Amino acid sequence: MYYSAVPAAGVNASVEDMAQWLLLLLGHRPDLISDQMLDVIFEPQVKLLRGACNCSVWNPDESYYALGWRVLDKGDQRIILHGGYVNSYRTEIAFDRENDLGIVVLSNGVSRFISESTAAFSRCTGSCREIPEGRERG
Repeated sequence: MYYSAVPAAGVNASVEDMAQWLLLLLGHRPDLISDQMLDVIFEPQVKLLRGACNCSVWNPDESYYALGWRVLDKGDQRIILHGGYVNSYRTEIAFDRENDLGIVVLSNGVSRFISESTAAFSRCTGSCREIPEGRERG
């Protein structure tokens, strides 16, 4: 059983719960965690060898392991992500702190859809960087 594996952890959450978690990780809950602490958590600790990050659909220039998070650099963009799999449930959360954008994908089936959709998100964030005049990022 997954929960009896000592180094493993699990989160039982809805997509609404994960959206709140994402807001916290993007720095929108300073009452719970400071930006300085988030900087510490997401600071790259170990540089990964090319191909060692199990993130080929992302095709990063560089990849690192932070405190429980993968950090992927592609050009001037940094994506932070973490995924999980247990009992045929697959999840992935990915976000760009600089541009205040993130995605959470949950699935009850095994496929490449999760990693492909979050990687597609990172490619699309470049078009979200410039907000048209008179509009605010929501």
